[in-house]
Amino acid sequence: MKREEQLAQTRQAILDAARELFLSKGFQETSTRDIAKAVGITQPALYHHFDDKEVIFLQVIQTVGASIKERIDAINAQQTTLSPEDRLMQITQVLTDAHPRDIFTVIHSSFAYLKPAHQGRLGMLFQTDYLTPITTFFESEDVTLRKR
Repeated sequence: MKREEQLAQTRQAILDAARELFLSKGFQETSTRDIAKAVGITQPALYHHFDDKEVIFLQVIQTVGASIKERIDAINAQQTTLSPEDRLMQITQVLTDAHPRDIFTVIHSSFAYLKPAHQGRLGMLFQTDYLTPITTFFESEDVTLRKR
């Protein structure tokens, strides 16, 4: 195996392990030591691939969020073939399948530990990948919410 391929595989293994840990334990409760141990590498080897834990976290949230957005957008596109109730159930299933913990809590609780630039990036990802597709569902012409 070529060096580039090995590096790419290790990088992906780090992201896969980090995804599992961040989504189940949260940002603060996951250390780079935990991630490195899950992959079977040393912390210095992990830092060869990523500058710090925040960068890994943002990459994980970006990857997970992009998948969530894609799946919810596909559900929203089925407005003419699925009832609002069925679409909402499918959206809920997408979110619960992807996240062992409440994603809002995972993201919100991490803000206090992130650099301001990373806070802004995380907020943007949450808006783009989660809030906008969900808002699109609720703004659909066939969705009626009860008035208070």
